[in-house]
Amino acid sequence: MKTKFSFLATLVVALGLMSCSENNDLPVDTDNQSIYLKIGNIESAQTRSEGTAVTEAEAVTLTDGYIYFITAQDGIKEWYKIASSGTSDVANKVITTTDLKNGFKFSNVSGEVSKVYIVGNPNLGSGEATTMEGFKTLSELKAGVNISISSQNNVQDLTIVGEGGVTAVLEGAETDKQAVVSLTPLCARIEVGAIKVTGTITDYTLKGIYVNRFYANKTLSNVFANLQNEESTDNFGVAGTGVYSTYQTMCDQDATSIGNKTLLTTSPKTGNVWAYQFFPGGAENPRITLKLSGITSSVAGESYLDPQFVNIRGFLNSTGTAITTFAPGTIYHINEVSIEKNNLTQFPDPEDINLWVTVTINTWKVEVVTPIM
Repeated sequence: MKTKFSFLATLVVALGLMSCSENNDLPVDTDNQSIYLKIGNIESAQTRSEGTAVTEAEAVTLTDGYIYFITAQDGIKEWYKIASSGTSDVANKVITTTDLKNGFKFSNVSGEVSKVYIVGNPNLGSGEATTMEGFKTLSELKAGVNISISSQNNVQDLTIVGEGGVTAVLEGAETDKQAVVSLTPLCARIEVGAIKVTGTITDYTLKGIYVNRFYANKTLSNVFANLQNEESTDNFGVAGTGVYSTYQTMCDQDATSIGNKTLLTTSPKTGNVWAYQFFPGGAENPRITLKLSGITSSVAGESYLDPQFVNIRGFLNSTGTAITTFAPGTIYHINEVSIEKNNLTQFPDPEDINLWVTVTINTWKVEVVTPIM
């Protein structure tokens, strides 16, 4: 069983704390107290790839993760592992998603706890436990957990994080407290619904879609690393070479065609979007390159060498303003990419240049002539 969160899901934690202060200069009551934690909406997971477009009502599935109880001094006072199956075992620090859905009471928790921090779906592989259970402070945890984009290919299994401070409950005992935690994916998502050609182009084949200039790694403290920037024309679509040999989920490519074409519009073979996760917020923003072949024209004598590329260098929001900063937990959906011949180039995602333009105006030239009679 798996717990499903929306891209900005809310988790409410009711804390039975006798006296808890977030002021580092004031003493706190360290008597053992109880924490009641509840999450909900258990559903099964779905897989990523060509598939259904994600809506605002859709969700990331919490399959596993960690709950951390944090003190006002940033210390990790206690942690528990979230498991999708089995039986909760507080002594061994394992709590199931089923129990969290129904509501689970943590007994004998220190009154020093002033914040709850949650990491869902760390996707760190075989060494996950060693990493996630080895930190003493929240700052160390955020800086030390390094997430790879290669582990973020399944939109229902993305790494989600969030934290919330302790506040008073509106109704209940004076000692009752709560923490509201919003869990948000570290990733953003680009979706492409269809590719079509217009104008004088009469035929084509879509061979590939590539996300370029993306970060391979990001820590929980938002430090980006390993910017991937494919620059070789030969590596766009050549198996076993370049960036897309290592990061295969950042592209769709096929020697024949990556979609089904109806008239001059190509759509994914399965599902209704091509979709790619990426880490947003770094110094570089991602770009998209399309690879086309077999282009024909209605203009006599007009021909195109194979392959041709279309470079999408940026995006406009619904108001027509250029997006300069991408946000985690946000889907950037393109209904359709419309291509005309002026969009075609033989150069995939070339580097931008600074172009200085100087204008001079030529003076008149005077030539003395003799009239012919």
